[in-house]
Amino acid sequence: MKRTSLIVLALFVVLVVAGCGGGDGATVEFGPNDAPSPDDGVVQVALVWDEPVDLDLEVWDKDGVSPITAASIENGVDVFDGTEGAEYVDFTDEAELSSGTYVVSVYFAEEAGDIGSAEVQLIITDSDGDVSEYEGTALWEEGKDQWHAFEIDGATGEYSEIDEYIEITVSE
Repeated sequence: MKRTSLIVLALFVVLVVAGCGGGDGATVEFGPNDAPSPDDGVVQVALVWDEPVDLDLEVWDKDGVSPITAASIENGVDVFDGTEGAEYVDFTDEAELSSGTYVVSVYFAEEAGDIGSAEVQLIITDSDGDVSEYEGTALWEEGKDQWHAFEIDGATGEYSEIDEYIEITVSE
């Protein structure tokens, strides 16, 4: 009987730890994804985050060297507080993003008091309408305030991880 009780107790402990993710059990509560559903066949990337800070969703050239556009330019939506809404980009002909390979990047645009980071979620809708999520951290730190998350095919929505902070250099 004692051996059975120990096995049951051990299984209970394993289940409790697994249920808590092995950590403090805290979950991130992202702001709402209020991006409209993309048209059929259109790839979309939406950015949601968990802090009242200004982040920008950007699309860079395939080499990750130069920004091409930002969510605020493509659809007029510039969210300054991640707890209030989402930024998004549709990879369309109008945006000249419907074909080719691009880097999806998040820029920590403005310091907000003592908030030095934000957890982000990028929600990718591929050309078939399938949705996947990619998560990371945006930082307010010199040399790390631009996060290249992944490379994406503008026609299909297939993506591959980059997960790299880059330092932006301004040429004069």
